[in-house]
Amino acid sequence: MFRSRYFTRWFCRLLPVLLSTYALLSASDALAQSSIGRAANTATGQSLRDAIEQVQNDLIDRDVFGGAGQGGSGQGAGALGATASPTGRLRRSDHDALEVPAPDESNYAWDTREASVFGTGSYTVPGIVLGGQVRLSFFAGHNWLSLEMKNGGGNILDTDNGQFGKAANQSAIIGGTMLWAHGSTYALATIVGMLGNTTLRDAIDFCNGPGLGCPLRRYNYDTRGFLGSLTAGHVYSLSPSPTGPKLDLRGAAGYTRNIGDTFANFQDDEQTWTFSTWTLTGSATLFANMPLENAAVLRPYVQGYVRHEIDYRNKLRFALHTGETGTVLFDQAHTYGGVDAGLTYALDNMTLGAAVYYEASGDERTLGGRVGMSWKLN
Repeated sequence: MFRSRYFTRWFCRLLPVLLSTYALLSASDALAQSSIGRAANTATGQSLRDAIEQVQNDLIDRDVFGGAGQGGSGQGAGALGATASPTGRLRRSDHDALEVPAPDESNYAWDTREASVFGTGSYTVPGIVLGGQVRLSFFAGHNWLSLEMKNGGGNILDTDNGQFGKAANQSAIIGGTMLWAHGSTYALATIVGMLGNTTLRDAIDFCNGPGLGCPLRRYNYDTRGFLGSLTAGHVYSLSPSPTGPKLDLRGAAGYTRNIGDTFANFQDDEQTWTFSTWTLTGSATLFANMPLENAAVLRPYVQGYVRHEIDYRNKLRFALHTGETGTVLFDQAHTYGGVDAGLTYALDNMTLGAAVYYEASGDERTLGGRVGMSWKLN
């Protein structure tokens, strides 16, 4: 009787430890083939958000900052009529490893290269709405992302054994905006839908050991997402001259969500990747509309901004072939600071622009550039 009671107490104390160990081992099995997936999930969500933010910046730059060459005074929603504006974006990012549940020997850093192209059509609504002008814009485009894993997260790729990982995402983007402007005050609402496809080339997870190689496995799954945001700002004249410097103070709130379809790895373990976050952004832009010959306008500008992520969700839902299911959350630094510098040149109905920008957080450093062109239709 004494031994039976002692064994019962001992077993009850040990049972929670056994269950915890089993859960950790099960999660580790699911994580074992997620090195590329977690990086692709993170990078795709951030890339799509950045591409759409650049379209919004271009719209505000053209339709609010204005300029004599566009028929505007640098205030308000710009000239009446329609505009067509192709734009492009190039970006390169250096990302540290994510914060993950320990232990995890499959966590690495990565580099990305991105490109996007958009075509935007805008139309100013005749009449006055709430004391200001309303301009509607519709845009469609494509975003490309390529990603390559590298040393980081306390782990080193065994390149001599053929260990590497790459991923790519292509997404079609379509959306619309409504810009309201009254004098030097404006507000911009945006809603966007996204459809894409992600491919993974995994020679990181499930290596056969030193000298035995890392077999390459390929995975492919569709993605879908949406973005909604609201931006408001005010332009202050720092000089009585209409061509003097101006300061734009702006705040924005947005929500981004991107979901991948469920797919199975070579062990028949199912994985579903989801990325979502709210963002709050504050920025200050110093610019000037400088008149040139033939009624042209040159507008240089420099912008500084801070962005913070709220309710960040970067997660993997898994269902192992053994029947075990669960969810793993990944994390990163959530406050970014950046600077954006560029110029636009406007002549008659045509506007050309180019810019470079750099931003960084505790985990990521990004260098990007973009070019744009718009044409006002008579």
